[in-house]
Amino acid sequence: MDVLPANLERKLRTELRQIEGGDRMPYITGFERDGMVKGTRKSVLEVLQARFETVPAELNDRLNAIGDRAVLTRLLRQAATLSSVEAFQQALSQSQGKN
Repeated sequence: MDVLPANLERKLRTELRQIEGGDRMPYITGFERDGMVKGTRKSVLEVLQARFETVPAELNDRLNAIGDRAVLTRLLRQAATLSSVEAFQQALSQSQGKN
């Protein structure tokens, strides 16, 4: 993943604020929404790894297929509270069945 140099990132943020009408942003941009989804997805995996150490590789692929932050947030809570990776996989399957 490439990262913008700090000066270009500041310039981009300034230009986006101007386009969006100042500091009062009436909506979340697609970039922000994508970042929130990626961050929540990463948090789910980190919680699973912290709790259970070994996380099946297929879980990463299955989580990457989810683009709905509300679903990922619900899965994050389940990752923190369910008793096993297997229970989480079952919750994930049920979640994907609803989509």
